[in-house]
Amino acid sequence: MKKRSILPLTKLAVLAICTQLACGCAATGDSPNNYESRLLYPAGTDQQTFWPDKKLKKTFCEYWQHRYTGNFKEAYQMEASKYREHYDNQKQYRIYVKRTPNYTWMNARLEQLTQRDDGVTLIKGKWVLKDGTGEVVSSKLHDQWVKEEDGKWYHGIYNPIFIPLKYGDNNKNGKHIENHNTEASKGGGSDTKESDVELDTQTDESETK
Repeated sequence: MKKRSILPLTKLAVLAICTQLACGCAATGDSPNNYESRLLYPAGTDQQTFWPDKKLKKTFCEYWQHRYTGNFKEAYQMEASKYREHYDNQKQYRIYVKRTPNYTWMNARLEQLTQRDDGVTLIKGKWVLKDGTGEVVSSKLHDQWVKEEDGKWYHGIYNPIFIPLKYGDNNKNGKHIENHNTEASKGGGSDTKESDVELDTQTDESETK
């Protein structure tokens, strides 16, 4: 009798747990693949021709996924080693990037990818976002990425005043060696305000200690 009563309960418990996990994954939808679908490319361009390295596309989406979902611990680990060596205070990092989760990433209108001779890759475009009130806004996208000795891509966070770091090979002058798709993306955008929000906090040193 005990075996007959315990077995169905066990099956029901397992089924309930699996259902909850499935619902949780479906509800969040926060995966790199989900974010990749929100990348918009210049007219006449697709992802195969825009990205010189498919790993960079995946890392780009993973990094910004962490930023927009408030997972700053993981985002910090994806910053370039030069930044982490100079600014090893994660509290300071959190203050600088804390605004990002206030917005929902609707799409990223990619306009240009430039490879420089110092090993830095620049990505330019525009974020189309939704704020807490549901209003659609936009912000400039200007990213630096560098591939380090471990073969992985890392984000180069930069601010000319607060984080004036130079990434890549210091023996090179940062000359552009190859541009990908300099034509701006078309379509959409009419319902957005041009670059009206800042994703990074502009602070002085007293606020970040």
